[in-house]
Amino acid sequence: MSNKVWSVVKFKIKSGCEEEFLAAHNFSEDHMAHFLSFRAVQIDENLIAHIAEYESLDKAFDAQDQGLDWLYSVEHLLEYYEDQRTEAFSGLEIYSHSK
Repeated sequence: MSNKVWSVVKFKIKSGCEEEFLAAHNFSEDHMAHFLSFRAVQIDENLIAHIAEYESLDKAFDAQDQGLDWLYSVEHLLEYYEDQRTEAFSGLEIYSHSK
């Protein structure tokens, strides 16, 4: 049995670049094909998190190159966390509840 994989990536957007960052979320159908679901969530004024749900670890790995290409395209809009562009973590779904 294959567990779903969830990925969370937090971005700190440079002041004044929020609209350009959000406009960059016009993903192609090919890019979106990797996700079961995807959300961009505003945490604070300049903090946004991406939450992506993948069918399996293989699907998450398949999406990595496109995800990195997208990150490089918006890199100029981001403030760094010390020496990194993002704060991120991923994990296997071990419990789920929905209506």
